[in-house]
Amino acid sequence: MRRIWRILVTLLALLGLLTIGLGVAAGILASRLADHHHRPSLPDKIVLDIDLDRGLDDHPPGDGLARFARPERPALRDLVESLERGGTDSRVLGVAVRLGRAHLALAHVQELRDALAQFRAKGKFAMAFAESLGEFGNATGETYLAAAFDEIWLQPSGDVGLTGFQIEMPFFKGTLDKLDITARVGRRHEYKSAPENFTETAMSREMRESLSGLLASWFEQTVSGIAKGRRLAPERVTALVDEAPFDAEAARAVGLVDRLGYRDEFDDGLKDRAKEAERVEAEEYLDQAGRPHAKGRKIAFIHASGPVVSGSREDGPFGDGKSIAADDIVGALEDAVDDKAVAAILLRIDSPGGSYVASDTIWRAVLRARAQGKPVVASVGTMAASGGYFIAMAAERIIAQPASIVGSIGVFAGKPVLDKFWARFGVTWDETHIGANADLWSPNRDFSPAAKRKFDATLDRIYADFTAKAGKARHLEGAALDRAARGRVFTGSQGVAVGLVDELGGLETALAALRQAAKIGSEEPVQLVPFPKPKSLIEKLMAAAGRGGLPFGLEGAARLAALVRPLVDHLEALAPGRPASLRLPPLEAR
Repeated sequence: MRRIWRILVTLLALLGLLTIGLGVAAGILASRLADHHHRPSLPDKIVLDIDLDRGLDDHPPGDGLARFARPERPALRDLVESLERGGTDSRVLGVAVRLGRAHLALAHVQELRDALAQFRAKGKFAMAFAESLGEFGNATGETYLAAAFDEIWLQPSGDVGLTGFQIEMPFFKGTLDKLDITARVGRRHEYKSAPENFTETAMSREMRESLSGLLASWFEQTVSGIAKGRRLAPERVTALVDEAPFDAEAARAVGLVDRLGYRDEFDDGLKDRAKEAERVEAEEYLDQAGRPHAKGRKIAFIHASGPVVSGSREDGPFGDGKSIAADDIVGALEDAVDDKAVAAILLRIDSPGGSYVASDTIWRAVLRARAQGKPVVASVGTMAASGGYFIAMAAERIIAQPASIVGSIGVFAGKPVLDKFWARFGVTWDETHIGANADLWSPNRDFSPAAKRKFDATLDRIYADFTAKAGKARHLEGAALDRAARGRVFTGSQGVAVGLVDELGGLETALAALRQAAKIGSEEPVQLVPFPKPKSLIEKLMAAAGRGGLPFGLEGAARLAALVRPLVDHLEALAPGRPASLRLPPLEAR
């Protein structure tokens, strides 16, 4: 009887979920049809409207109910392509951008700066408005972006936080010592700094050297960009960084902004500059005017964003797709190879790395795609580090922004040793096992000498495999390979110098490289087609129902997870039995 009752409840739950899903889908479809039916045509004079205060995603927004679970942020590709399309549209006179509140990744800033430069080169204007560029905070990256506009407005009560860059991170060794927990980790080699958060109380010389190198490169790029955009000497910009932050009047006096005014005054200034023009959101404009790469030779666009994991990602209707699941990427590559209309593959990577085995699985699939006649070019977003770089190095060419993070060729693994921790609370463990190394990954005892040898041999094998493949792919050997490896991280511009990156640029540069590799003429149109095909809302709901997943209350859980995620990112690396990790430690430059 209980079994029958459970079956009945399950069927009713599935029926309810499908009813809700069909209702939501019908509502969305009706809304879209009504919107399409009533949507006015684009006006004769247009100013593109972009709100960067919402933030920016490298990955396209999640499908289905994910849009309702969190505020939607524009996708970088949408903004870049709206500027590209608008640059050749005589109806588009210029662009108005709101910025200042969202902390934008420097590589994304550079991709937007490139798009703005091409847009302005077509005779269009670009105006920016900020309530504040860093209200009690650092806004060096946002000031760098603002310098790409021909007119910058700042609210009179605002500031300009051009204060440089800082990287800071927590170290948990002191906490672990207080708890009698030992982090037993191994790494290859000294610049693979991720485990230091648990084994040290401050940055090692090697970690500081790597991170200082990143900051120096970013600083040089930023100073150069601001100097060019604001017509200032680089030495003057460097001096301004040390004098910052500036209030609005001071910022205008030193040449960092053009005009002071509130939002309504900016709007009036915009009307004066583009008389009779109507403001149209960039995404809406792109939807109506059409993407610049919507027809022609077919280019498969595969987006690999997030940590690299094995298996397949099972996104529910709330999922935002922020992981690189090996089976999914391999499937997308295989589908692109099987599609005879696909001329080449653009692999967009934005990843700190992850599982060694999963990275190797994707690496192999990229090589197979190339062997079967489909050129593959990797375009790096904010980073292709460690396992992310493992994937990228299988491509024919690697394109990165000057500020992208690349490299981190190395590996680490380990486990927490908890025997003394348990003893503090009177907890004892006992066990029995068969197999000399059956207890190798147990957190309740340290490595035996024999187990430690096995552990070290595994790290050596993985590092040897990583460097051998990197050396072959990048034509590096001996001292040159050693300079590029040992866990070091580089910016994209540094990566060119050491041989890890072929060319600096964004999606347009990657497309140019693909045209050359696939023998597509420079003027021949191409279309970017996402692989795999995004799942519809109904497909996600059906998949969730099939797995028995009823995602009620998920929004609150997701918000809680976001708060503790930085700590989880650190701690999960030491989970017992955790695979060897090709991953960059979580870090953020401010």
